[in-house]
Amino acid sequence: TEVLVAMKSIASDAEDAIFMDYVLNIVTQPSDSVASNGNAVSFTVVANSRPSGATLAYLWQVSPNTANSQLWASASGGVYSNGTTATLNISNNALLNGNSYRVQVTSTGAANVTSVVRTLTHI
Repeated sequence: TEVLVAMKSIASDAEDAIFMDYVLNIVTQPSDSVASNGNAVSFTVVANSRPSGATLAYLWQVSPNTANSQLWASASGGVYSNGTTATLNISNNALLNGNSYRVQVTSTGAANVTSVVRTLTHI
């Protein structure tokens, strides 16, 4: 006689009953920003999911141009707007020369992805 045992896939987890698993991908990384002091600038990322259809969430982060530049904070408020969208807007880049920026892209049912780090530079 044969015994058939049903086993749960190692790739599945409890939330699979509710949410589809997605793989997030950054298609276009943000670019460095080079502009005159006091200008408005922006950083943009293009991301998608496989399979398509995931609801993407964005969180832009800033690391100040200091000796301890591994500290990351949310880029929100003040000169920052749209810090939770695909495009971060900065209304005035004064005092931000040398700051680093990155974005984390998330979705339920997917592992987070983080963009490359980009720099704001005055000319």
